[in-house]
Amino acid sequence: MLSRVLSKMAIFRVPETAFPYLEKSILLLMSVFVFVIPFPFNAAISEICFYGSVAVFIVLIALKKTRPSFDTPLTFPFSLLVFWALCGISFALNKENTTHDIVYHLLKQLAVFYLLITFFCTVKRFHYLTWIILISSTLFSIGSAFYYYVILENAITSRLSLPQIDVGTNYFGYISILAIIISLTYAARTSRLYRKMMMLVPLFVAAITCLLTATRGTILGVIAPLILLAPKYKMLSAVSIVIIAFIVLLTPAKDLLTPKNLIDKIERDDRTLIWAAYGRAIKEFPITGIGFGMQIYDENLYRKYNLQLPTAGRPVEKFQGPHNIFVDIAVRLGLVGLLIFLYLTFNFMKMGWRLIKRGRDDFIRSWALGVMVIFVSYLIQGLFSDLFLSAQAIWFFIVLALMTILHRLNKNPDNGTVTV
Repeated sequence: MLSRVLSKMAIFRVPETAFPYLEKSILLLMSVFVFVIPFPFNAAISEICFYGSVAVFIVLIALKKTRPSFDTPLTFPFSLLVFWALCGISFALNKENTTHDIVYHLLKQLAVFYLLITFFCTVKRFHYLTWIILISSTLFSIGSAFYYYVILENAITSRLSLPQIDVGTNYFGYISILAIIISLTYAARTSRLYRKMMMLVPLFVAAITCLLTATRGTILGVIAPLILLAPKYKMLSAVSIVIIAFIVLLTPAKDLLTPKNLIDKIERDDRTLIWAAYGRAIKEFPITGIGFGMQIYDENLYRKYNLQLPTAGRPVEKFQGPHNIFVDIAVRLGLVGLLIFLYLTFNFMKMGWRLIKRGRDDFIRSWALGVMVIFVSYLIQGLFSDLFLSAQAIWFFIVLALMTILHRLNKNPDNGTVTV
C-alpha cells in the first residue's frame, strides 16, 4: 500500500539508476555515525546520520528496492528482550523514562544492528567498517591522552579520565580492545612485515591508553582475552603481551597489579557492596525488575537499598549504577530479563564458535576469533562497569553486528545488500 502511494508521488519518481546511490548514502551516513561514536559532542551529527539512514531505508523498503533481513541467530533473543522490556513498563518505578529508553536507546541500538548487517554485508564493506572503527578509536585514544596530559597538564602518574566531557575512565577499555584486536587481526592476515609493523602502531596507542586509566577491570578485560588468540597467533600474541608488559612498567598500572594491591582490592572493593545493595532490589522485584530506564538509578534508589545493608557492609562512596552488567540487567529487567540476556549471549557465542571452527575460509575464521575476543573482553569489563551505558552500549551492538555479518557471509559468500 505504502509503496503504491509513494510511487505515485512525483518526488519518488526517480530512475532506477538512482537507487544504488540511495543505498550508498546509507553506507556513507552509517560510516560517519560509527566514526563519531567515540567522540564527545557528537549528538547532532550522530542523530542526523542515524535518522537519515533510517529514512532512506524506509523509502527503499516501501519502494521494494530492498528488504530488511531478520534471518540471524540473534533476532529471536532480541525479540524476547524487547517484549520483556515493554512488559516491564507497567511495573516500572519510572514509567516515562523506561518508555523513553526503550524507544530511543534499545530500539535505536537494534536499528543500528540491522542497518549494519544489511548494508555492510560484503567482505569489502566489512573491511571498510573495521577500518572505520580502528581509525576512529585510535584517533580518540590519541586525542584523549593529548588533551588530558598535555593541554590539562596532568601528571603522567594520574589516571586518564575526562569527566568534564562525559568520558569516564571505564570507557577507554571498551574503545581500546576494539583497536587492539582489529589491528592484531589485520597484522596476522598480512604476510608483509612493514604492514605488520604498521598495525602495531594502533595496538601500541590503544594499550597505552588502556593502561593509563589504571583501572583493574579495564586492564583485566583487555589482557585476559588475548590468551584466546595465543593458540592461533603465537608470535603476535607474545609480542602484544611483551608490549603491554613494557607499558605497564611505565604507567600507573604497575602499582595496581602487585599481589598485595590485588588482594587488598578484592577484600575492600566497594563493588561487592554495591552488588549486595542492588541484590535487595532484585529480591524485591525478582520477575519484572524496576524498569528498563537508566534514570531509575538515582540517589534515592541507591540510598533505599544501601540502608538495608549492615552499617559495616555499606559502600563508602556513592554509586548510582550497579557496575556489573548482569546485576544491572537483573535489577532493571528482573531474573527473566537476565535469562534472556544469557540466552542472547549463548546464541552469539554458539554462532561465533561455529565460525571459528568451521568457517568456510581463513577470513571468516580469523575475524570470528577476533570479534569473539572483543565480545569476551566486553563481558569481563562489564563485570566491573556499566556496559549498557552511553556509547559502550552502541559498541556492544556493533560487535554483535560484526559477528552476524560474518555469519551471513559464511552462509552466502556473495551476500550483499539486496537493493536492485
